[in-house]
Amino acid sequence: LDAFVRRHGRLPSKSRAVGQRTDAERFRSLVRRTANEDDGAGDSSTKPDEKRRWESLVDQFARTCRAKFAPVQALSGALGAQEALKAATGLYNPVRQFLLYDCDEVLQGDPSEGADDDEEVEGGTTETACDLPKGQTYILGERTSRKLAGSRLFLVGAGAIGCELLK
Repeated sequence: LDAFVRRHGRLPSKSRAVGQRTDAERFRSLVRRTANEDDGAGDSSTKPDEKRRWESLVDQFARTCRAKFAPVQALSGALGAQEALKAATGLYNPVRQFLLYDCDEVLQGDPSEGADDDEEVEGGTTETACDLPKGQTYILGERTSRKLAGSRLFLVGAGAIGCELLK
């Protein structure tokens, strides 16, 4: 990603195409070149299924890397603040481990998924695309974002901090 930003001065966009190639294709070729440099001549023993899966993940990353997903931002901000307080006060030991938060399951399987606006969303919401959270819509697609916005949930058991994180 850093190499793409250095070369083009921006993050990849899911709809931007320069010439005949989209940003996702340009990013994928850059990742392929970088992987081949790291492996020497490249790994020719990679199975076709693994290669397709890898390219699918790279495409998903390229399509969604510029989005800001509020739930993940809230989680990482809360954890960062908690660890900073631990370190500053000396009351508790800060966590000294690597944290990987993986949420691949929220990514769309197909880039065109979520683009169908004709389907009626349960709850009959009348929100326009402008009213939906931009980062969430960028990652999940407009149809899924509309469905989430139109849902009504009742949650029991979240305290004061939990309620703020859930917002």
